[in-house]
Amino acid sequence: MKLVIIIFIAILLQSCTKIDDTVSPQENLNYKIVFISDRDSDGQIHIELGIKGEVYTMNIDGTNQTRITENDFWDTSPKYSPDGKKIVYASAIDWLMSYIYIMDSDGSHIINLGNGNYPTFSNDNSKVLYQTSGLMGIMNADGSNKKVLTDWADSIYSTLGQDFPLQFSSDDRRILFISNRNNNDDIYTMTIDGNDVKRLTNSEGYDGSCSFSPDNSKILFVSYRSGKAQIYIMDSNGNNQKQLTNTPEFNIRPTFSPDGAEIVFISNRDNSTEVYTMNTDGTNQKRLTNNSASKDSPHFSPDGLSIVYEQRQNNIIDIFIIMLKSNEIIDLTNGRGNNYRPYFKSSILKKSFSDLELI
Repeated sequence: MKLVIIIFIAILLQSCTKIDDTVSPQENLNYKIVFISDRDSDGQIHIELGIKGEVYTMNIDGTNQTRITENDFWDTSPKYSPDGKKIVYASAIDWLMSYIYIMDSDGSHIINLGNGNYPTFSNDNSKVLYQTSGLMGIMNADGSNKKVLTDWADSIYSTLGQDFPLQFSSDDRRILFISNRNNNDDIYTMTIDGNDVKRLTNSEGYDGSCSFSPDNSKILFVSYRSGKAQIYIMDSNGNNQKQLTNTPEFNIRPTFSPDGAEIVFISNRDNSTEVYTMNTDGTNQKRLTNNSASKDSPHFSPDGLSIVYEQRQNNIIDIFIIMLKSNEIIDLTNGRGNNYRPYFKSSILKKSFSDLELI
């Protein structure tokens, strides 16, 4: 009997290890993508807001595309909570008035959290960072305990400009944001209570499009300091700023891979706008796409095995995915209206002797 139990445990451990090592987006449909589409809209286009779209979700292979909002406004900026249970998004009435909503990941239990735009979750799922009237705010994920983090003197109604919230650090202690409070677009961080504001860049021209590395040690960003948009990296305190790209044409939209070892970005260095990857020291720059269509918003899947991006061709925007092991490129939305702003839901593998659960 003891021998049978030992063999059973050994087999179970082996199967657990196998599942952990082989789960991939191609095989695991619990990797979901939330995005915006106008396929079922009335075709309205706002001069400032653009295409009138709704929030949809789909599996990573493009199946089960489901509309989860239905209203008369312009939905934008949808994001899953890190645990995948909620989606937060903004819905604009016009270019001056936008509301933030939170809902279950299937579109049920929608709650209006109040005025704001550009919402993003903290990594512990408990808070939402957002912009309101050019200022940054933070609140609990249920809309309670709202707090404005930046001064009204820096609001959109002043001559100094506005602050754009971007990201929580992975430990939720600091916030990364862009501000033109000093008459120039620069990168800043602060604590989540709005204190200890640090200006990290101070160069002529725009510095932005930035993100923390997964371990918070580095910040990736785009700068026009050389005259063209180039990609840079620096320590999270602003030290050791290093230029990673140096081409006559632009390099934009950089994001880290989940392990922090690679960067995906957009460049038009070869006379077309393409998706590239490189190491975090700027070496091994590789072109992954090759056609005349315009591309935007690339980012890695949570396991780093694929890259999703937008592609515009013949005035239609579709969402594509690159399978990095096979180099296969798949059109996920296939011309069903305009589809954009894809954002992944993570699939977390929990392993124990008693059960295996995919969230």
